[in-house]
Amino acid sequence: MSQRSINRNIRRSSLIEGTLRGNRKGFAFLSRSDGRGEDLFVPHESLHGAQHGDLVVCRPTVGDNVEVVKILSRGVTRLTGTLCLGYGYAYLKPDDPNYFSSIRLGGWDEKWEEGQKALVDILDWEGRQPSGEVTKVLGFAGDKESEVLSVLYGAGFSDVFPEEVLAEAARLKMGKRESDRADLTQLTTITIDGDDARDFDDAISVKRTKEGYELWVHIADVSHYVGEGSEIDKEAYRRTTSVYFPRRAYPMLPEALSNDLCSLVAGARRYCLSCKMTFDKEGNRTGASLTKSVIVSDYRMTYTKVQAMLDGDEALLAEYQPIRGLVSDARALSRLLAAKRRERGAIDFVTQESAVIFDGDAISGVKAVETTESNAIIESFMIAANEAVAETLRDAGYPCAYRVHDLPDPDKLKALTAFAGCFGLAPERRYLKPNEVADFVRKTQSSPYAVIIDQVAIRCMQKAEYSPQNIGHYGLGSECYCHFTSPIRRYPDLMVHRLVKRYLADTAAGVVLDKNTRRKMEADLAKRCVHCSEMERAAEKAERDIVSYYMSVYMQRHIGETYEAVVSGVTPSMLFATLPNGIEGAVAVDDLLDGFYYDPLRFALISERYSFRIGDKVQVRVEDSNPKTHKIRFSLPGVKTKQAKLGEIARTAHGKPKGKARPQDHRKPKSQAKHGGKNKGRRR
Repeated sequence: MSQRSINRNIRRSSLIEGTLRGNRKGFAFLSRSDGRGEDLFVPHESLHGAQHGDLVVCRPTVGDNVEVVKILSRGVTRLTGTLCLGYGYAYLKPDDPNYFSSIRLGGWDEKWEEGQKALVDILDWEGRQPSGEVTKVLGFAGDKESEVLSVLYGAGFSDVFPEEVLAEAARLKMGKRESDRADLTQLTTITIDGDDARDFDDAISVKRTKEGYELWVHIADVSHYVGEGSEIDKEAYRRTTSVYFPRRAYPMLPEALSNDLCSLVAGARRYCLSCKMTFDKEGNRTGASLTKSVIVSDYRMTYTKVQAMLDGDEALLAEYQPIRGLVSDARALSRLLAAKRRERGAIDFVTQESAVIFDGDAISGVKAVETTESNAIIESFMIAANEAVAETLRDAGYPCAYRVHDLPDPDKLKALTAFAGCFGLAPERRYLKPNEVADFVRKTQSSPYAVIIDQVAIRCMQKAEYSPQNIGHYGLGSECYCHFTSPIRRYPDLMVHRLVKRYLADTAAGVVLDKNTRRKMEADLAKRCVHCSEMERAAEKAERDIVSYYMSVYMQRHIGETYEAVVSGVTPSMLFATLPNGIEGAVAVDDLLDGFYYDPLRFALISERYSFRIGDKVQVRVEDSNPKTHKIRFSLPGVKTKQAKLGEIARTAHGKPKGKARPQDHRKPKSQAKHGGKNKGRRR
């Protein structure tokens, strides 16, 4: 082989594929597709037309810098932003701070006004900046409805359904009951949901038996109405999930289905897929079976009412006398199931969610959401049904869209161990192992640092996702798990329902699934699972972003006020603090007079006079709250600050910056990622 060929092979072997994470300042980081090592720095001059979100191939240059040599696919083709007119042409300034280029528009429409929010499709990436066209004007920047729609559309969702989808939904009817659909209307059945819920996709029937317990979980049979390949199905797959914002939900399915035909409203006959499970007196599952069914929900219960009954509210116990025994048996079985999950290594994190409170159109407050035992009952039963369905399909040799959760990264577990060691809570002279995390979290829950340690532990976890390959669910300690219980609001559940129906029909007909058919089904599932995982993450981010927006609006009325807070995160450039109601703000290290340095092993910012570590209680003062960026700025009373305003660059006498930004100053530490969740184990 010639020296030229050898050099060419060396260059090829050093190429790195990954996804770009941009920065408003014009540079980017490369997150490697192979998951190896830390992110690599891409200077602006080395992007060569690549943008935030693009899948690219890079080559190493100097140090940990890389250069884009090929763009494999564009990651962002649609985004929201603010319409601007400058230097004789129109452009869109993107809302996403990571998208570092403005979008040039073909011309200025006379219907547009400067400062309006708009949705733009990017059509061309050639030249100095991408170009595109406006597909929807959303209103004016600063208007609450416009900001909400900007977040929704920017994440890839919509507040309206296509006309053909609505027309198809309007034609749907329940129809006559099929011969293979079991009549379970005689079972005492209830739904338990939030006070303001409108789509009821799950109901339960539970009773104590001589052997232990019998539990039925009834799930709305969405697949009865939504045929594969129909207009409704294509739109549901595009959306993948319902999106839940304060005061409003944006459903995956039209309301004719989500709030009517498929909603298990009390007193109405509804088609379901039902999972019957039996348990012994210790909570071990002894049997499981699946059937198409028709049910009638006897009572529409809420978490609030059920919790009051569990707490002994005599008035409610008298009002719901016919289901007192069901509620009592549900609590007893739920506790057994929770104990079994703990035995097998499921992790019970202490998480804090916040709810935005409205008085009319005005935001009147933000409060921490309390999770009660009534929530835990439904979560336990949904987990049990999801496991039973996944195991049934697996054991029968049928494919499944599994919900999988891989083991935590060893390096992140080392960081968790080091962090816990700061509080004297880590194992001595060794690092935590994956099979020890559940016990560790449980033991630290009596510590005053429980919430903070749980937050760091959550950041050490991998992301749960959908896959046709079953690797188990680490967080739940489950060997086999799927999502079956929410087909109204999650497309993967609808996929599983169709697989269950295929299994039931084949079993009834004595048909055996052949290997070729199974391979084709798994190949189709693989593509769909990737899409569903991506859209789920987009919905989670949108939900977090809109709550952050509302919090920033609310805190505008509290500028100048002082609060108790807890340090919830530190980076080389920022200190994050969270108020008791869950509102988080940040202190810019550059604003502080003392010279602070970042200690990654202690998760701390340290100067000669001060030390701030995750979990520390601090006093913070609200300095600013910006709904445009969703950011809240704090200061630390007693800690001297520079006189410069936030974002102002310190300058020398000649007006030049004192120093350049370094890549490591802007890299997000692995332990600082955010986490969000939902009730009912919605995304576990």
